[in-house]
Amino acid sequence: MSDDLSLDDLHATSDVVWDYDVTADLAGKLDAVATAVSGQIGPRNSRKTTYGTEFRGYYAELWADNIETANQDARLLAERLGQVAQGVRDLEADARAEQARIDAAREWKRERDARSGLEKLGDKVDVLHLFHGDENPPKSEPVEQMVKTYEAPAGGERKQFEGTRSGTSTTSALPDDLRGFTSQERAATDEIRGTPAALRAWSRISGPRAGGASWAATRCSRDSTTTSRRMTTTAPVLTSSRPTSRRPAAPA
Repeated sequence: MSDDLSLDDLHATSDVVWDYDVTADLAGKLDAVATAVSGQIGPRNSRKTTYGTEFRGYYAELWADNIETANQDARLLAERLGQVAQGVRDLEADARAEQARIDAAREWKRERDARSGLEKLGDKVDVLHLFHGDENPPKSEPVEQMVKTYEAPAGGERKQFEGTRSGTSTTSALPDDLRGFTSQERAATDEIRGTPAALRAWSRISGPRAGGASWAATRCSRDSTTTSRRMTTTAPVLTSSRPTSRRPAAPA
């Protein structure tokens, strides 16, 4: 009979170990990083327009390709960070559901144990549950513990400023424009350069060893490593000496 069920049988002896404040903060920070990464795309395109007007030829094409690669990497990385943030929220929702199940099982057990001897006898006689309702306990199987894993998206390849293209194409540019682009691109990268280390620190703070969330976990350490690589290599590589003038340079 269900009267014999213990809290162990109902899997309701312990509360879910989950720090909702910490995980909510982690999800918010992941969203903020995703916004910061995707927010690099528009300004980068503006710099391309501003400083690339006089950049022409083969090297200019490599430069434009690298900018688009950086933008695509930023889109992919921002998307993955958003997915991890949602994964944290999904795990939190499951933790709340499991705690609600535990609380319901405990309440059911408390009410069953508090019945008088006459009520218990009545339950035995009322086999069809016409007067006392269904004596079946609430769901006893725990919500399945999830481990969400996120693979790092593949990064695009940056093209080196080397080699030539067959034909009569020439490369020309204004050196000040190239320096201006590179300076502003590095400054923009510096704004988020410390974010990968912060992400790893947040993961440690909210992890089981810190008592944050041992009921379920996200695995995204590869993403934090990739974030570091993506954020520090988004500036297209520009040579300091080729091309050096607005006039057509040697065939490239």
